[in-house]
Amino acid sequence: RELTTTHDVARARHLFQTSGALDDVLDHVLTLERSVSSAPALVGEPALAAAAEELMALALRPIDHVFRARREAAV
Repeated sequence: RELTTTHDVARARHLFQTSGALDDVLDHVLTLERSVSSAPALVGEPALAAAAEELMALALRPIDHVFRARREAAV
């Protein structure tokens, strides 16, 4: 099998960022986050809502820098 070169990876990354795919993915992640935080099952369940919020923050932490960069680029 052929190996993926550094150039191949850089090209794929560039296309992902410039094609709008990255923005689409980030928008979808934010939609999922809003869906979790507004889930009807959390109404009247503060402990469960807090746990859901904590788990969502934990899940998003590895890509937080991507969201920050997006916000900074929009300014």
